[in-house]
Amino acid sequence: MDQTKQLFWLALWHEGINDDVPKFHSATIASVSFSKLVSLLVPLAFVLYRILQRPTIGERIGGVLGLAAGLAPAVWLVAVRGVPVKVVVGYAGVFFIGSVLLKMAVYLGIMARYVLPRSSPALGGSLQGVLSATCELGAAALAFGVVFPHLTFVEALGFGAGAAAVEAVIVSVVENVHAGGPNASLVATQIAVMRESPPWVPALIGLADRGVATILHVACRGLVAVGIATERAWPITVAFVVFASADGFAMRCLRSGWEFGHAIVAARLYGALAMLAAVSVVALVIAA
Repeated sequence: MDQTKQLFWLALWHEGINDDVPKFHSATIASVSFSKLVSLLVPLAFVLYRILQRPTIGERIGGVLGLAAGLAPAVWLVAVRGVPVKVVVGYAGVFFIGSVLLKMAVYLGIMARYVLPRSSPALGGSLQGVLSATCELGAAALAFGVVFPHLTFVEALGFGAGAAAVEAVIVSVVENVHAGGPNASLVATQIAVMRESPPWVPALIGLADRGVATILHVACRGLVAVGIATERAWPITVAFVVFASADGFAMRCLRSGWEFGHAIVAARLYGALAMLAAVSVVALVIAA
């Protein structure tokens, strides 16, 4: 990249970061009409209703904490940083759901039928991690590089926060997101074990699960955007490796029979995932 083009990208990239942004972005809030506010609050009320229908108090608390962890960055970026709602809710949601549908099609049509039955938990988990990173980060790369090539850094983070928010809503509404798939019984066993644990265990699991996932969604998509904007390969590579490792490790543990409902086992799982999330954040800070 020549120096003139690099300076242009850096100026565009950091637009909205180094300026004096007030803590409460009143212009953004004022632009949200009452009808739009209701259109957001009604689905949120339904999600909370679904969470409160869970059979144990620990699951309910964990669901509320997890939902808050998944939504908080998106809300903050819209309300404080002024990221357009259409970026966080619209663009990010469409690309995330599209990438998940593609991943599900490949997973159910090919991997579940031909690959996983012949693979060890380690190999199967690794392949699923690669599939997740390819679909989700590939969709992000398409968005940043082709469809929305002039998003600022903050808007790119909003794109990741939107994906995290959509996923948080989905897992809050659907008890077993693997229902109907080859891992449905494994996940059902995890839920049963968690319901036999003290209430604080599922509460903390809900918070840890969404907290780590949200960091990974935001940081990895941010790295992809930085790599594309500045034409550097290493941020994209780090994002892919971290994302694939996190998803693959979780799936490997699930297929190996780890009982996440026990506090010690959950601590091992989410401790490892938190370290991967930390790597993605540090890499993003260096790259940006």
